[in-house]
This record gives sequence, C-alpha cells and structure tokens, in this order.
Amino acid sequence: MSVQLNESNYLLWKLQIETVVKGYGLEDQIYGARMIPSKFFRDSKEKLVANQEYLSYQRLVRTIW
Repeated sequence: MSVQLNESNYLLWKLQIETVVKGYGLEDQIYGARMIPSKFFRDSKEKLVANQEYLSYQRLVRTIW
C-alpha cells in the first residue's frame, strides 16, 4: 500500500527523508554542491583509468536503493 504525500503527512515524510539523506551523507548531492564523479580519467600516459571516486559513489548509491 502506498500513501500519497499531502499536507497532513508532509512533516513526517520530510523528517524521514532528511534522516536518510543525512545518514548517507548525500546533502551535497541533493543540493547540487557535489557532482557525480566521472567513470574514468586519463593518467599521465593518457591511458584511461577507472576513477575510484566513481566506484565509491556507485557503491553508496547501490546501498541506498
């Protein structure tokens, strides 16, 4: 059963969402202060290398959803 968001349940919904967002440290992502890292970068020899920051970001996103 899903409950539609409305003015009578907004404050409870907001509290729950803010708790999850803060718990996972996603405030910057939500408010646009942090961009999604690129999947790859070029090293000093111009070779494509997997970006560890992107891999960490992906693990975080998978944990949440």
